[in-house]
Order: sequence, then structure tokens, then C-alpha cells
Amino acid sequence: MDYEILDTICDSYIPLLAIAFFVGLVGRAVKASGERRFLIRVFVFFAGMILVSYGVMFLDNAMHIWPAFDLDYSTHTAVSLTFVLSISVLARQFWKVAVGSFVVYVLLMLYQQYHTLSDIASTMVPIASVALVFAKFLFLQTQDNKSINSQS
Repeated sequence: MDYEILDTICDSYIPLLAIAFFVGLVGRAVKASGERRFLIRVFVFFAGMILVSYGVMFLDNAMHIWPAFDLDYSTHTAVSLTFVLSISVLARQFWKVAVGSFVVYVLLMLYQQYHTLSDIASTMVPIASVALVFAKFLFLQTQDNKSINSQS
């Protein structure tokens, strides 16, 4: 495959993730109407992480954090990771497929020389760290409260 075809594949990845996420969200809302609170939390997780992904980009553009280390903040990595994590929370049975697709996307970005491994890894660390804290707050805390309430 030539550069342009691989470029088109890369350009299609995030829109395909978006379609998968929103179709899954709507489909699950229609199919399992009793999961409204969970689905709202999933959407809040997604929206919050999109804000973080672009917020860090704006912060980096203003303060030149990544360039200070001869790196480049990868918005594509941040946004695609946000979608992959959101899909994994929404439909846990598909987490391996979602993470696998992300690994292939990272390899393709490296092959196409969009970013270095250091760019991608240094972008993933803050995004994944915030996602972990946010997910714990939105999902794990709720599960702990349910188990505490059921023991009373």
C-alpha cells in the first residue's frame, strides 16, 4: 500500500471510532433502557476526556510544553485513546478489539512518521492518568457504594 492509502486509513480511524461509540451508546440506550444512569456516566466520561484531550492541546500550544522536550503532543493519540477507553467502558466485551485497533493505529502512525514513539507515549501518559482518575470517580465509586448499600 502506498502512503496515500495508509493516510486515508489513518484519517478514517477516529471517525470510525466515533461512529462505533455513538451507535453503541444509542443502541444500548434503546435496548437496555434501565441503564440510563450508567450510559450518562459513560457519556460524561467521554465528554470529559475529549475536553481533557483538546485542553491539553491548547495548553501545549500556549505554553510549548512538548516542544520544550523536543516532542510533539499527539492530538490524534489523545482523541483516539479517549474513544477506545470510552468504547471499552461502554461495551467491555469489545475492549480487546478496541485496544487492538489502537495498537494498530499507533503502529500505522509510526510507520507513516506522523509522530515518534516518544510523542505518542508522552501524550498517552497524562491522558490515561486523567482517564483512570475520572473512571474511578464515575464508575468504581458507584460500584463500591452499591455493594456497601446492599450489605446494610
